[in-house]
Amino acid sequence: MNQRDCVLGVDVGGTHIRMGIVDDSGTIVSDNMRYTKEVSEGESTLENLISLLEGFVHESGFNPRGISIGFPSVVSKDRKTIIQTPNIRGLDNLELSAIVSSYFGIPCELEKDVNLLLRYDLSTLKIEPEDPVVGVYWGTGIGNSLWVNGTFLTGASGGAGELGHVPIAGAEELCGCGNFGCLETVASGRKLAEWAASHCSELPLDDLFLSHAEHPDLTAMVEYTAQAVASELNIIDPGVVILGGGVIRMKGFPSQELIRRIEAHLRVPARSRRTNFRFSQAGHSSGVLGAALHYFDIHGRMAAEKDRS
Repeated sequence: MNQRDCVLGVDVGGTHIRMGIVDDSGTIVSDNMRYTKEVSEGESTLENLISLLEGFVHESGFNPRGISIGFPSVVSKDRKTIIQTPNIRGLDNLELSAIVSSYFGIPCELEKDVNLLLRYDLSTLKIEPEDPVVGVYWGTGIGNSLWVNGTFLTGASGGAGELGHVPIAGAEELCGCGNFGCLETVASGRKLAEWAASHCSELPLDDLFLSHAEHPDLTAMVEYTAQAVASELNIIDPGVVILGGGVIRMKGFPSQELIRRIEAHLRVPARSRRTNFRFSQAGHSSGVLGAALHYFDIHGRMAAEKDRS
């Protein structure tokens, strides 16, 4: 096996699982992608995931010194346990850090996937680390990350930043999280795909907004999201808001209309000083790179603290 200093970065999403061997310069030296359903539709999602990672590491020819995985989940405050994963079955209440670390014999770091995307964007967009930053990543679900006082806000139990699960007045559909009427039940990539399948199944999903951006159902999804984001901004008062995710990257997505609708709900002083909206630079590999950055940050800091002692 190649002994080059590298880590295995993994981005587990509702639709895809992306894996990459990343060296300490931040370069992906080997990567692969699989559909999440290939892992989640079997008898054991956990066993399937471990098998997938093991196979990828073997095929890559590299010997990573650690693993860093992002999940679309509520992760415990100590970042050791997956508490709940609404959009993937079989990944609830798992002490996954210890399980994976024991299996591979190397450290394993867990984090909410959207935090790893924001970690990547903070680096790429050169955003000052002391600024309060809100990240909203509209994909299969609606990911949300909060950067406050130079670190990710996790909350008392690890559940901070669950914008996709705020309740929407009048919404009654059961959400994957177990509650009724969450934002993701009326405005998410999954909801868009359902709408497209019933209204224009012949159209490629990525072209949906090119043909139907003005349809009342789609403008309502944009408005629901704008209201939820504005509510968070009125509470956090961030210096920067980063917007990203697969839905926002769709062809013809009304990104400026989304911003206009968010701003319409902002209270002064946020409205008067013009919130700094930025668009994510994250692409298909960004979750993998963010995972690697996260691992190097933690273990680099730990090594430095050990040296000082």
